[in-house]
Amino acid sequence: EDQWPTAQALLREIGGEYGFTKVSLDISRGGVRTFELADETGAKLTIMVNSYGYTVLGVSTGCHLRAEAKERGRPITDADKKVIRSSRSAEPS
Repeated sequence: EDQWPTAQALLREIGGEYGFTKVSLDISRGGVRTFELADETGAKLTIMVNSYGYTVLGVSTGCHLRAEAKERGRPITDADKKVIRSSRSAEPS
């Protein structure tokens, strides 16, 4: 427990170098602690300690859409998939 502030500071320092700057979760309850940082894409860097002293460090990726997906502004449909497949099969190999 006495090392938790150090763990949080290290996560902020190291994670900050990779864009994890926003605190998205900070819980300390009954021996269970969770501290989470997020980046601008929604990726998360999390450290958790349970009441038994086990520590988990987790990373989840954010959303990294291709330019055409951002232009489309919606999820791809089955019709879109067919158009993409047909255009790829028409390309010379």
